[in-house]
Formats: sequence, C-alpha cells, structure tokens
Amino acid sequence: MSEFLNELPENWENKGVGRDDEIAQETKDILELKQRVLDELDKPGFPDLEFLFSHESIAVAEEILEDLLQKEQVAFQQTLALNDDEITFKVFERYSLFEYYFLLLRHFKKVQANDDIKGVIVKFSPKYNDFMSQQYQSSRYYEMLCFALNNLDLHDDQKRVLEIQKERCEAVGVHLDEDVKKKVLFIQSELSTLAEQFDDNIKTAAHDISFTIQDATSLKDMPDNLLQI
Repeated sequence: MSEFLNELPENWENKGVGRDDEIAQETKDILELKQRVLDELDKPGFPDLEFLFSHESIAVAEEILEDLLQKEQVAFQQTLALNDDEITFKVFERYSLFEYYFLLLRHFKKVQANDDIKGVIVKFSPKYNDFMSQQYQSSRYYEMLCFALNNLDLHDDQKRVLEIQKERCEAVGVHLDEDVKKKVLFIQSELSTLAEQFDDNIKTAAHDISFTIQDATSLKDMPDNLLQI
C-alpha cells in the first residue's frame, strides 16, 4: 500500500471503540490525503493544481514538506558518503520532490491571496532556505563537483549543469570558515524573510488601489468581467 498508510499499526481497524475508532479513521484519512498529494506531484504531466491548492490539501502541506525534507536530508548524506570512484553525473541530477512542491506553493502564494498557503510558506521558508544553502556550503559536495568536472567524460550540457552548481557553492561561501558560513546562512534567512514580506506588501498595496470614474461612458466598451473587478 502507500508509504504513508504503512505508518498505521497492524489491525488498526480492530483496536479500540468509539472515539478510538474515530481517531484511527481520521488518521487513515489524513495519510491517504497526504499520499494523494504526493501521487499528484509525482505523476507525469501537469499536476491538478486545483486539488493541490485546495483547502484540504494545504491543511497537510506542512507535514508533507517536513516528511520530504527529512528524506532529502538522508539522501544528501548518502550522496556525500560516496567514494570518488562511485561518482557519476546522475549523482548531481537528483529530482527533488521537496523542492518542486515548495516552489509550487511559493509561486501560488505570490499570485493568489491565500492565507493558508501564506502560513505554510512563512513557517517553512527558513527550513527550505537553510537546507538548500547547507547543501551548497558542503565542502564534500563541492569536492565531488570538482572531481566530476575534471575526471568524468561529460558532454557540454552536463558540464554546464555541474558548473552552475559549482558556482552556487561558491556564491554561498563554500570556501569560508564554518563560523562565517553560519553568518552567511543567517543573512540569507533574513533576506528571504524580508523578500517574502516585501512581496506580501506589494500584493496588499495592489489590492488597496482604487479608481474614481467620473464619466461612466468611458467604460462602455469594457468587458463585464473587468467591470465586476
């Protein structure tokens, strides 16, 4: 069955009565919903955004992001543990469901006034930014990139992919001392928070704009849907 439903205890249907049964069913419903979201994200083609950004899906978005982040952290540590002779280009082209989901939510927050999604992004942005920066601040990951560029038989597109990642490492201070790296992380986190607040302020200001029409005849050729706005 699904990975989330596997978290349920065996014979959960037969355990407890009354409220215990309700809790068990609620737990099962939540796990099934989380799995539906993951399946939607992972399916080929364009996802069902209406479902992904629905109130019920957003209610479990933070839990899903947390689960995906933990898996990404484990996978990254496994990558760092590889020996040089195990390094291939595929090591660096990992598909991140965590990043994909977070960026979808953040984009929707930027284009739609949705307090539920805003709450998720505000809470999870620091974790997202920290994880992404820590990856590129990793000395071992940088060494692996350099090794791949210098030793693997790569075509031009592959080289460019690795060069971009190498540049990102250098941009976040991979060569800096650990104490300085922490300061860089803190500054980046602060800048990210300010950027989110700035976007929110612009959106709020845009919604507050009003116009006074003195001559209604100037609007006679405008579509009805625009007049309703």
